[in-house]
Amino acid sequence: MRKSLWIMLAALLVAIGAPNAHADSVTFDVSGTLVPSTGSATCGAGGCTLGGTIVIDPTTGTIISENVTFSGESPMVGPFTVSGGMSAIIGGTELLISDSTGVPLEMLFDTPTTGSLVGFTGGLFSTVLIGDEFGTSWASSTGAPVGGLTEAAPAVPEPPAVALMLLGVGLVFATRKRIGQGVPQAS
Repeated sequence: MRKSLWIMLAALLVAIGAPNAHADSVTFDVSGTLVPSTGSATCGAGGCTLGGTIVIDPTTGTIISENVTFSGESPMVGPFTVSGGMSAIIGGTELLISDSTGVPLEMLFDTPTTGSLVGFTGGLFSTVLIGDEFGTSWASSTGAPVGGLTEAAPAVPEPPAVALMLLGVGLVFATRKRIGQGVPQAS
């Protein structure tokens, strides 16, 4: 009877301590390659590349945070951390973010619901544009998509400290009881 009590207690601790699985946010890795399109825009030998993350709430379609960088370009722009909102485009969604000086980054891609990120799980860009007030801009290469949003691997949650502590105390008591009863211990 006592052994089953310990088993039930351990199962209860694991059930209570286990994190609940729910998707209150999804992190997307941003990647892409752009080419100069107007003005004095140039790219270094390694090209002009996008990188960073965008975090959304997939149930409401709202953007929680964004941090996208652009490297290899001249003149320098970014990082893009200011949300400019979303709008509907034919067959998809336009996501607009800007850097602290107001230089916009427009990302256009297909979504399940036009103009919304509800249910979005990632995809390729149809167009990417970066521009500034001086007419200097970069654009994705015409033709094939040049990047997109990919769902990042979720972080593995660690077991709660209290559950581990209680499990350890329970094991100590169980071991102590076995020793007190003269039960041989495994070496």
